[in-house]
Amino acid sequence: MYNVIKQLFNKFRQRQDLRHYASIFQKIYQYQDSMQISLDERERLKITDPAFTYGEVSFSAIAFMLEHIEAQAHETFYDLGSGAGKTLIATALMSDINTLVGIEKLPKLVTLSQQNQQRLLELLGNDVKLSYKKPSIKFIEADILDVDISNADIVFINATCFDRTVWDKLTEKFQQLKPGSRIITTTKQLPDEYFESMIQSSVLMSWGYNSIFIYRKIL
Repeated sequence: MYNVIKQLFNKFRQRQDLRHYASIFQKIYQYQDSMQISLDERERLKITDPAFTYGEVSFSAIAFMLEHIEAQAHETFYDLGSGAGKTLIATALMSDINTLVGIEKLPKLVTLSQQNQQRLLELLGNDVKLSYKKPSIKFIEADILDVDISNADIVFINATCFDRTVWDKLTEKFQQLKPGSRIITTTKQLPDEYFESMIQSSVLMSWGYNSIFIYRKIL
């Protein structure tokens, strides 16, 4: 009976914590239209490649991912195509991962992400429960194909709009990751030769539900 009560209490506490994290996340993003910023930037830079179509993973989907990747505090998490920084901001709130890196090509989205990072640190510093959190978050303006991610332990990539050529190049990059690294993708799958499938599911994105795959690098 004691173990049952303890389990119920832990689940209740986890739900309460999740609500608290979601509240902080909402304070950061509630007045932002990152999709419009992305559209304006693509128009300004004359980018027509559909790979830059903007979409975001939901807070609940990020919670789902973190529940299944067994992240450790010492690990490094990369978000390739990090947009307004939502995945890394949410990850910093809901996990103990200390090093988070976002790669984004559109300059104004990088600037927005950096502003959101500062807002997060302010909110954490003023929060009695979370003031101990001091995540190292870095947003880099670059093409995801040009960045060295060989030190990554966890990689997230929203790959839905990538064509086969780009995806093949990214797959080659993932093959250089160290064994045990986890790769989280949407829509696109990775070859069984190098990657062990951990989870296949469907999660909520900004445009609706989408397939998600979580892999572990095995070779």
